[in-house]
Amino acid sequence: MNIDARTSVFEDSIDKSCQEDQPFLSDLSPGDKPWDSHKSQSIKVSSALSLGYESHQRQAERMCDCAKHLEFGWRNDVRTGENSLKLKSSYFCRVRHCPICQWRRSLMWIARFYQAFPKIYADHPEWRYIMVSFTVRNCQVTELKSTLTEMNAAWKRLIERKAWPGLGFVRSTEITRGSWVLLPDRQLLPSKLVSQVPLDMRELKDKNTAHPHYHCLIAVPPGYFKGTKYLSTAKWATMWQEALRSDYTPICDARIVKPKDYSKMRGDTVWDSPEREDFEISVDETRNAVLDASQDALLNPPGEQFKLSKFEYIFSAIKEVIKYAVKPDDMLLDPDWLIELSTQLRNTRSIALGGEFRKYLKEDDGSDQEMIGEAETLKENDGGIFFGWRERLERYQQRVVNK
Repeated sequence: MNIDARTSVFEDSIDKSCQEDQPFLSDLSPGDKPWDSHKSQSIKVSSALSLGYESHQRQAERMCDCAKHLEFGWRNDVRTGENSLKLKSSYFCRVRHCPICQWRRSLMWIARFYQAFPKIYADHPEWRYIMVSFTVRNCQVTELKSTLTEMNAAWKRLIERKAWPGLGFVRSTEITRGSWVLLPDRQLLPSKLVSQVPLDMRELKDKNTAHPHYHCLIAVPPGYFKGTKYLSTAKWATMWQEALRSDYTPICDARIVKPKDYSKMRGDTVWDSPEREDFEISVDETRNAVLDASQDALLNPPGEQFKLSKFEYIFSAIKEVIKYAVKPDDMLLDPDWLIELSTQLRNTRSIALGGEFRKYLKEDDGSDQEMIGEAETLKENDGGIFFGWRERLERYQQRVVNK
């Protein structure tokens, strides 16, 4: 049975007399705990969006139904030999700023990169990678669309310059709230410290602003770091200013991509804080997307085992570049800001590819199957295991479905 949350077919087939004693998804499969938090966020964002105009209300309705029901199947894990749950079908609303769809789209892109990287590495083992962020001054949220248009024009001018060192790139657009100040003295908070300060100890300097910026993973030639083509952070900022044709020097951040051993970043079995728990779940779900891609596609160049360690060379950078376009916490601060954001982002895209990367990666938003993850590893007659969203408990609980 394929799930379509907008019909009553699934609801009508549920035996509602024996639901309360059914297990929760996160208990049966701890690795799927993120479903609970993302669905809870999507309900809250949907509620805020419903306060807008009719077009926003339609988006809110779709978002409310997004992943309302999940169907899983059993899959044999080739790494452990054990059976584990694997998502088989669901309905995704595809609203641009839906927290669930942003999350699934992010994992889809990470899996795409993992599927493409063996070929990229085989063809270009000499390539090196850098990560560069490009910013502009905060704009009024009502001017966000025009600001993004100007940024896109500036980007085209930038990559056409002779000094541009990129052989290929993936670029994501992130929108955050404007500057934050510390209470009570209203001292400006550096952006890197904002998340560490409790919400009741800070406030927005201007509640009507937005901060659009680019995160980019760029492939460069092996001689980039030693030759005349090397660009310091200051040089990147100058080039970006010239491309923007601005009267101020924008902030840029450029760094070499280095592999990270995420296994060394794991904490104790008992998480010492909610922040640590969120971080480790984030690491786990991203690695699961990578390992799912590895298992599903059997990513081996002919006659050779492709090692995950090669991919982990750029894994940390991809995780940073391919992330939320708009953080759910930012969307929930002010319904009016969210409604205007939705209007401004209509018919825009958050991910762009360029150069040699286009030979290896698709640029579309992906099919529902890609949002779910490859299902070829599920057994032919694995049987549906269904979970429904329990609004009051804010958790997914198993449902008994009448055959």
